[in-house]
Order: sequence, then C-alpha cells, then structure tokens
Amino acid sequence: MKVMELLKNNIQLTRINIEKTKKIQRIIDNAIENNASMESLKKIRDEIKNLRKTGLESNGEFSIGNLTFKRLRHTGYIKKLYDYKAKIRDAKLSLESFSSFIYNKKTTL
Repeated sequence: MKVMELLKNNIQLTRINIEKTKKIQRIIDNAIENNASMESLKKIRDEIKNLRKTGLESNGEFSIGNLTFKRLRHTGYIKKLYDYKAKIRDAKLSLESFSSFIYNKKTTL
C-alpha cells in the first residue's frame, strides 16, 4: 500500500513538473514571437531564477522548481531566452553605434 502511494505521488509530481515546464516554454516562445522587450525577458528570467531558488530552499534538489529549471535547461529554453536577449542587446548596441557614427560624420563635415 505504501509503495502505491509513493508511486502516485511521484507520478503527480512529474505531471506538475511537466505542466509547469510547458507553461514556461510557452511564455518564452510567445515572448520571442511577439518581439518582447528586454524588460519582459528579464521578468521571465527572474521568475525562472526565483522558481529554482525557492524550490531549492524549501524542498532541495528534487523540488518542482529546481526540476523545472533543469528541464528548461535540458530542452534548450534557458539558452533560447538568453540568446534572444543577446540578439536584442546586440541590435540596440549596433543601432547606437551607427547613430553615433552618423552624428560624428555630420559634425565633422
């Protein structure tokens, strides 16, 4: 009887972990598809970091929060989020550099 209870709990925790992971994956995909701002991406990152931190603090290595983070990392979603943030940052810096270059050309002519 005890073994069946443990199995049921384990299955339920796995289902919760998968559901939570899929939810965050959809949030990341939607943010990228809708050209989210850097602020929105930081909020998503902070939510993931907080989920992991609170999970580790409360239930340790096998907490839902930590396992969700690990699943996101394993499926490439953490990298996807950081790569998209880098793309936005690079585009912004390129635009600023170009604008500065054009401004300097006009003032020296």
